[in-house]
Amino acid sequence: MTAEFILPIFLLCALVPCIWRRKAAYSLFIEGACDGMRTLMAMFPPVLAVMCAVSMLESSGLWGMITAAAAPALAKLGIPAEVVPLALVRPFSGSGALGVYSQLLAGSGPDSFAGKAASVMMGSTETTFYTLSVYFSGTRVKDSLRILPVALLGDFLGAVLSCMAARWI
Repeated sequence: MTAEFILPIFLLCALVPCIWRRKAAYSLFIEGACDGMRTLMAMFPPVLAVMCAVSMLESSGLWGMITAAAAPALAKLGIPAEVVPLALVRPFSGSGALGVYSQLLAGSGPDSFAGKAASVMMGSTETTFYTLSVYFSGTRVKDSLRILPVALLGDFLGAVLSCMAARWI
C-alpha cells in the first residue's frame, strides 16, 4: 500500500463509526477542533516561556559556564564531559537536546561511550520543565513546586543510570 492512500483510509476509519452511529461527523469535527484550539491557547504561554528561557541561557553564554562548572562533579559520577551539556539541556528543551545530541554523535561517534550514553539518556530522561508547564497548564495545578524536585531527581538518576547502562552495551 502506498502512502497516498493513508489519509483517505484514516478519514474513512473516522467517518464509518459516525455514519454507523448516525452522528453528525462534521459538527463533531468542528467541536473537536474548537476543543483543540482551547487546549492550545492554554498551553502556549508556558511553553513559550520555557523556550525563551532556554534560548536566553544559550545565547548569553551562561549555559556554557554552567556546563563547565558541572562537568567535574558529574565526571565523578561516571558521566563523561561530552554528555554533560545533554544532561543539562534535556530537562529544559527537547529540540535543544536533540541538537546537542546530534553534535555529540558527530563529534564522538555513535559507538563511543559518550555516544552510547547519550543515546540511552535521550530515551530515558524527560523534558521536565516543558512537560510540567504543558500538563500543569492543562490541569490548572497550582502547587507544582513539590513535584519539580522529584522530577529533576528522576532526570538526574536517568542521566547517571544511562551512563552506567552504556558501560554494559
